[in-house]
This record gives sequence, C-alpha cells and structure tokens, in this order.
Amino acid sequence: MNHPGLLLFLLSFGHMCTDIVQGALPALLPYLKDKYSLSYAVTGTLLLAAHLTSSVIQPLFGYATDRKPFPVLLSIGCLVSGIGIALVPFSPDFAWLIAFVMFTGLGTAAFHPEGFKATACIASVKRATGMSFFSVGGNLGFSIGAPAAIFLVSHYGLHGAAWLLVPAAIAGVLFLPALPHIRRRIAEISEGAPSAAQTGAERPVYAVSLIVLIVVFRSWTQLGLATYIPFLYRAQLSSHPEFVATLLFLFLGAGTAGTLLGGPLADRIGHRKMVFWSMALQVPLIHLSSSRKAGWFSSWPPAWGPPSCRPSR
Repeated sequence: MNHPGLLLFLLSFGHMCTDIVQGALPALLPYLKDKYSLSYAVTGTLLLAAHLTSSVIQPLFGYATDRKPFPVLLSIGCLVSGIGIALVPFSPDFAWLIAFVMFTGLGTAAFHPEGFKATACIASVKRATGMSFFSVGGNLGFSIGAPAAIFLVSHYGLHGAAWLLVPAAIAGVLFLPALPHIRRRIAEISEGAPSAAQTGAERPVYAVSLIVLIVVFRSWTQLGLATYIPFLYRAQLSSHPEFVATLLFLFLGAGTAGTLLGGPLADRIGHRKMVFWSMALQVPLIHLSSSRKAGWFSSWPPAWGPPSCRPSR
C-alpha cells in the first residue's frame, strides 16, 4: 500500500465512490418529489442544500487541513456521504430529508480538500498526471451514480437507494490501512516545500477570481442539466426509467471523456482557447437539447430506444 501508484489508485477510487453519491442525488429527485409531494422549486432546494453544504464548508476543511494534515478525513468523508444517501429514502418528513441531504454534502466537503492535497503530494513531480487521474475518478463517479440510483429504485423501490452506501463504505474501509503512508507522504512534501513568504509569490486575485467565476457558471449549467434531465424526459419515458438513466450516464460520462481529452487538446490549441470554446459550444447544444420546435420530440426516442417508447405511426 506504500507504492505511489497504489495510493493514487485508492485516492481516485475513493473520489469515484464519494461522487457516486453526488451523481445519484439528482436522479433520485423525481422519486423524492412524488413521495413528499414537492413542487419543482422545493425539489431543487434539495440539491441546493447538498451543494451549499459541500461548497461552503469545504474551504473550512481545506484551511484546517493545510494547518495540520488530517488524512483520516478521506475515510470519514466516504463513510459520511454514503450514510447520508442511505438515510435519504427513510426520511420521515421533509425536514429530515433536508438534514440527510446536507449530511451527504458534509461528507463530500470533508473528503475533497484532503484528497486533492494527498494526490498532489503523492504524485510529486508528476502532479498534473496525478491530479487528472484523481479527477477522472470523480467524473466517473458522477456518471455512474445516476444510472445506479435509477436501477436500484426501479427494481427495489426508493429504499433500494440505500445500497449506494456499499461503494462508499468499501472505500472508507480501504483507506484505513493506507492512512499512515498518506500522512507520511504529506509530511515529507510539506517539510520540503517553501512558503509563499520565502518565495515572494504573489496572489493573483484577479486570475483566481476569474477561474472561480468560470467554474461557478460551468457547475451551474452541469448541475442544472443533471437535476432536470430526469424531469424533462420522465413524462415521455415513464415506463422506461432505465432509458433516462442511459441519458444521464451519457451526459455525465461525457465529462469523464472531456477530462481525458481536454488536457492534451488544451496543450495543443492553448488553455484560454480551450476554456472559451468549451463554454461557448454549450450554448447551442443546450438549446438543441431542450428545444420543442420543429417536432424535436416527435421522433423521440430514436429507433435504438426501448421499443414500447417509440412513437406510434
């Protein structure tokens, strides 16, 4: 377990298992809406609560772990996110539902800062490779989470979503024997790294703020689509929820492919151009995906969809 490659694989696997939970939550929203008789606006607040918890609290975990390494958060974060999603189907009322969803976000917030730091320290001089490998695990988790949730709910009812605890629990347990090695790696890199005061490094506030703004808009779009794709197609494909899961898997799985292809492409055409065109191309594609003009849905699903979903002639 001391080998850097094994540690990086474990970190990527833990990232995948944690983000399976995050990817599953949007797919569960239509079922939670029906169970608790929620409006669309109130249903959207569930995802808002999860991501506000993970996003607002995450910098606090990052600040704390920068002062003192706390790799046990890798195991705790996986377990907390898994327990949270497992409790969601058993919520007695809406207040408890919000609490469990926020508990899930808390696990995500605990895992990610320590996960990114551990990956950077273990990868050492091959930091870009290590970070991309870690990110692929998260993207893959998002793409797996939605179809996994719909499959479980379709076959075992809403309570079947509790099985999403299993991968998170496995990752949490696997981290335990690796924690001493991860702690030592972080300590070795931290002791040898010069501080910002020693290097005279400036803080590029404008550049960082611009990057954060771009990430906010990108996440806004991605989460919005992941949240409402199930609602958009559910009325037309209500008898085939697995097909909705396929759509979500293709959408979120494209993020994994984009992570793998985007890096080399950005190196070839330039990072600024890559960011600009990746954002700009979303506008017409999102419009086409939601357009109802010119009979866009009249031939949906296509011929390769479930037979009973094909429109009658």
